[in-house]
Amino acid sequence: MVFQDHQLIPEFTAVENVMLPLELQGQHHDEAEAAAGEALDRVGLKDLAHRFPSELSGGQRQRIGLARAIVGTRRAVLADEATGSLDHENSKMVFQLLRDLAAQGYAVLAATHDPLAAKFADRTLRMIDGSLSESEVTTVGEHER
Repeated sequence: MVFQDHQLIPEFTAVENVMLPLELQGQHHDEAEAAAGEALDRVGLKDLAHRFPSELSGGQRQRIGLARAIVGTRRAVLADEATGSLDHENSKMVFQLLRDLAAQGYAVLAATHDPLAAKFADRTLRMIDGSLSESEVTTVGEHER
């Protein structure tokens, strides 16, 4: 799960926040740290692995939350405004990463106000005032990257 407000533990570094679900599942510390480093690298933050959330921007904290969601063997990602704190280029990177995960067989569901997301989605559902107003399926090859 990628939370809109990050849900990072302030006393843990970026890498420790990403490692946490792996260690809770019983993974050895060194293996969890290596996997967390790879996940941080995928979101462009490996060089900030040993910083605390208070030392990072909102967008960096958001990407750490994304790294935590994609680390390990889970095959589903639920993202609530995963790009709300990001600039355009980092938003594109995040949506491309989610697109790549979907292509690898992950189930990806993203709730967002960012219109850029539709360019990377297989299907978009639009809600207005809590009701489904529109559904659109994107055919393979329509994605603008």
